[in-house]
Amino acid sequence: VDPAGQTLVLNILKQKHVSGDRLMLNIGIPAPSASTDTSVAPHDARLKKIREAFPNAVIALSPSSDGPYDEKAIAQIARYSKEAGAPVMFPLRADLVTPGTVMALKPYGKVAIWNDLGTWSPADIAKEEARFRSWGVDGMIDLRKK
Repeated sequence: VDPAGQTLVLNILKQKHVSGDRLMLNIGIPAPSASTDTSVAPHDARLKKIREAFPNAVIALSPSSDGPYDEKAIAQIARYSKEAGAPVMFPLRADLVTPGTVMALKPYGKVAIWNDLGTWSPADIAKEEARFRSWGVDGMIDLRKK
C-alpha cells in the first residue's frame, strides 16, 4: 500500500469507530536480500502509522518468500516484529513451514498458517490443523482444499 492509501484506510477505520482490539492489518514484508542487515531495525513507516492509529491492532506480518523460511528469512520476520511491537501474527505458507520455523518465531508473536492451492492442498484439513497445532501454531489456520 502506498503511504497515501494507507493513511486513507486508517482514517476511514477511525471515522467508522473501528476498535483496534478487533482489527487486523496485513503488511507484506520483503524477503531479505544478500545485503540485508537483519540486526538493524527496518524503519518501516507503515508499522509506525498503524501503531499510532491503532495501538492494539494485530499486525499480520506476511513474509514475501517463495522459498523455505531459512535463518535469514526468520531474522527478517523477527526484526519487523520488534519494530511493529505486539500484537503481531505471522501468516506462513503451510507448504514452507517447519516445526523449527514455528519455534523460532513464537517468541515474537503468533504463528498462523495458510495454504496456496497452487502449491499444496491438504487431503484431510482437520488432520493438518492438528499437526500444525502440535508444532505450536497458536494463530489462525486457514487451509483450503481443491
